[in-house]
Amino acid sequence: MALDVIRQPTYNTTFLVFLSLFMGFFSVGLVIDQSELVSLSLSLSLSLSLSLAHTTHAHNEVCSTVCESRFCSFPPLLRYGKYCGVQYSGCPGEEPCDELDACCKIHDDCIGNLRNRCDQMEQI
Repeated sequence: MALDVIRQPTYNTTFLVFLSLFMGFFSVGLVIDQSELVSLSLSLSLSLSLSLAHTTHAHNEVCSTVCESRFCSFPPLLRYGKYCGVQYSGCPGEEPCDELDACCKIHDDCIGNLRNRCDQMEQI
């Protein structure tokens, strides 16, 4: 495990923390501001990366770029959108915010109702 902490000069004090965990395939990078965590982006490929970015733009500009529900208070570490995340079941009743989030919602609905065999490929 590697841990690097870098102090970056901004309007507010911000810290960058990067963790590499070699338990398979994931690394996590976090930018943490003392007062707020503004945006969350999650990218999946051979490695899993998570970045929480702080920005000093106007509040409405920041909110328009965040793909995350404002009404869910459950705080998982690895989460994207309203339905994607490790042990995260989403925000029932809310629409997915993009195509990736829609796939996670379909997966959540499937896992919640395995009796319909949606976990198996349909025969043509």
